[in-house]
Amino acid sequence: MGRLFGRFASSVPFWFVVVFILSTLTGTAIFVFAEKVSSDPKPANVFEELLHILEKDWLYPLNRQEIYNCVMARVVNEVQLHPKEEIILPSCFQQDKYISLSQPPHVMEEIIPVRFRMEATPSGIPDVSFGSISLGKIIPQQKNVNEYFTPLFQRMHESGVSGYVIDLADNIGGFAEGAAVFLHNLVSVPKHTERLLFEIKGKNSTIFERHVATKSGPAADACISILVNSNTASAAEIIALYLQRYQHAFVVGTPTYNKWLAQGRRPLSDGSTLRFTLGQVYFEHNNTNNGLGVIPDFITNDPHTRLEKAMEYLRECHAKKETAHITAQK
Repeated sequence: MGRLFGRFASSVPFWFVVVFILSTLTGTAIFVFAEKVSSDPKPANVFEELLHILEKDWLYPLNRQEIYNCVMARVVNEVQLHPKEEIILPSCFQQDKYISLSQPPHVMEEIIPVRFRMEATPSGIPDVSFGSISLGKIIPQQKNVNEYFTPLFQRMHESGVSGYVIDLADNIGGFAEGAAVFLHNLVSVPKHTERLLFEIKGKNSTIFERHVATKSGPAADACISILVNSNTASAAEIIALYLQRYQHAFVVGTPTYNKWLAQGRRPLSDGSTLRFTLGQVYFEHNNTNNGLGVIPDFITNDPHTRLEKAMEYLRECHAKKETAHITAQK
């Protein structure tokens, strides 16, 4: 291994290599960035540090030689580096395994732009409005949800919005903490209690993340329809399944991608950040949905029918709640 690292150092003496291995819906790809530096980055030490972290916390059994061959040897032997040029290589990892190394630490967040919206939409019922929510292609970070969605949920609740269509079709996932904060706006929590949203468990059932709600959100009593398809994955599936299973949301579309894995981050001594598959997602009573995607309540592949059925459910749900409210007042 030392000789190979020596070959690497001698072949690219002025370049620091940053390697990305990103999981995609169809497999995994390696992203390589090159940036000029003034001193030797000592990749052998960083590589050993990387291996130590993966041995401890990576969800999968670690084969040191496999990691080396995939991450380092292929870069040395097959790639001619150019300044700040991105190179995508075929992967030698199985689907859903994930390792990435980035420099600077938060380059990952800048690769995929976040576009989302939330607006009122006609309900077809006099004096009643529904909310239309799109989370774009990825679930945003916690701060984005807090800054954008949480105030809008509150304002829409105050203006009388009684139902929401949440569009998660083609949303490939994103940030688990963003999914948790989004759910906070929709979950119902009895007083003086807390409610588990989900947790992420790794090797030996180690809990890396635990997300709970301690109070009901502004839209806790709203009717909810969710649009999904086969590209709906990861953090988007967390939102869809939780709302379907625990908030009686109506899911429309096709079965989702079935990816219940979460990534973690660890800083390395050279200033880069390691991201890797850390654990699986679990819900209340240690339930997991591993092996299954989210199964819609109404299955259709047609986007027009999908939206029609979602709105139809919201109208029916609203009517039932109005009837129950009138009955309770008698």
